[in-house]
Amino acid sequence: MLKYITFLLALFLLCGCTNSSYDGENLHIGVIGSLPDIHNPNVQFSITDASALEDENKDDRYDAFFITCEHFQHLSSPSWANVYDQIETPVFFINANQPLTVFHEEEFLYNNEDFPVNAHTTGFVNTDSEQQITWAFGEPVSSENVDDTPPDIFDDIFAAISEGDDHSSG
Repeated sequence: MLKYITFLLALFLLCGCTNSSYDGENLHIGVIGSLPDIHNPNVQFSITDASALEDENKDDRYDAFFITCEHFQHLSSPSWANVYDQIETPVFFINANQPLTVFHEEEFLYNNEDFPVNAHTTGFVNTDSEQQITWAFGEPVSSENVDDTPPDIFDDIFAAISEGDDHSSG
């Protein structure tokens, strides 16, 4: 039995996963793009596609969406602006090198803009009162790789999802 436990511990350490210290409620996050290399027993990630953002039953399936770099350009196209205006599930752009404006305004495309960036990861949620809460986490970095996201940023995102805590209202 000790060999089995030692083997599982070694396997876990070798996988290279980063542990998260978030200890809040269980979360189910739909990921459009690359799964983050983060482990937390209270957080389940599921790969999904962009159509899940439009799905009427999305609020029952996911507590939030993570969008990663592979989909920034496509999901900044004008057809998505209305989706972002309607969605009531939190959406986070992990390691985006453009501000939320690029995703919300029809005249902008992710790769065509050069706006100043003030955060590593940004997110938003529309409220029942037709307002929008926005979040900004960490310092900007040049990498768009989801695995370059520090674990404390994920912990802050998980807490924001769980608690509805707005780090920078907009």
